[in-house]
Amino acid sequence: MIDKLSGDRLARTVAKTVFDRPVVLRAGAGTGKTAALVARVVTWLVGPGWEKASKDLGPDRADAQVASRALRRVVAITFTEAAAAEMAERVATALHSLSAGCSVTGIDVGDLPPEAIRRSLVLLPAVDQLEVRTIHAWCRNILLEFPLEAGLHPGLSVDATGEATAKIVRQTVERNLG
Repeated sequence: MIDKLSGDRLARTVAKTVFDRPVVLRAGAGTGKTAALVARVVTWLVGPGWEKASKDLGPDRADAQVASRALRRVVAITFTEAAAAEMAERVATALHSLSAGCSVTGIDVGDLPPEAIRRSLVLLPAVDQLEVRTIHAWCRNILLEFPLEAGLHPGLSVDATGEATAKIVRQTVERNLG
């Protein structure tokens, strides 16, 4: 089916159905990148992500455990806090709509596994476990988790705004000129 699509429809279909390799979305403002990413996350959560988490946890697992594991396996990275908050909100809204049996932007309920509605009901209360972060926050967490492997001091901090760097530069210049 994917081979017969072209252009924008192909890109949107790939974004929400191809999970065996990384997919990069590159488009201008207002073209629906966030909607495509939300469709990708939700489709993965109620489909392949749920299946993988269920398989990994084994037959005696509770659905809430599967939901938690599937949600913790998603990392959605944005560039701003506002975009991260918006994406997290839109994923929650999409899961809520799916739990009511409604389609959402980029996702037709009929294209999802029959269990998608039940799964979205279980995922919804645990949606706060979804990792939607800025690139700075995500990198900081990795560096804090593995500082020695990265060759950094374990007490490192990230100056995402550049304020600390500007202060140090100002102090150094003042000290050396004065």
